[in-house]
Amino acid sequence: MYANGRMRNQRRDRRERPREGGFALFVQVMPILILVIVSALSQIMVNSPPYSLSYRPSAGYTQKRLTMSLKVPYYVGEHFSREITGLNLKNLERTVEDDFISNLRNNCWKEKQQKEGMLYRARYFGDNDLYQRAQRARTPSCAKLSEITASLHALNPEPVTELPLTPPAEEDEEDAAIASENFQKHIKKISCYATVAVVTTPIIC
Repeated sequence: MYANGRMRNQRRDRRERPREGGFALFVQVMPILILVIVSALSQIMVNSPPYSLSYRPSAGYTQKRLTMSLKVPYYVGEHFSREITGLNLKNLERTVEDDFISNLRNNCWKEKQQKEGMLYRARYFGDNDLYQRAQRARTPSCAKLSEITASLHALNPEPVTELPLTPPAEEDEEDAAIASENFQKHIKKISCYATVAVVTTPIIC
């Protein structure tokens, strides 16, 4: 009787030990899993910009907007208008324009390289048909850069509206001066980017 009871207890202990071991392992691994999940979520949140230069419904960029200065199209989420306003909106639109012009600049350089490559091969092999096709090859990114360059000459800072009977505060004057300085730097940067439309080598701005 005693021997049989001891054997049953031993078999029950052997059945319970794997469950206890699996649970203990799960408890040990759980903090690591939580850390990995939190890190991944944080990385996704940090790397997700508030805008996209292309329509991306899967990422939530469905609302089309245009920048005030250069009318560059970009896409944002549904809550963008409530979350980003005022000076933050102006700074973001400058970033949008910088990204847009940087992409145009790179694409323009690629288009010119491709066209010059066709012309080189046409001259080297004496291929008149290839030469004609190279001459007719379009460079839309370069054309857009030239268009932006032309529009920059007519671009002026937004006028500052004065409130009647209200003397300007020192902080407002300081903010206006900073905003004006940042705007001029932005225009100079865009002008530098746009000059790639008339050269064939990359320019560092």
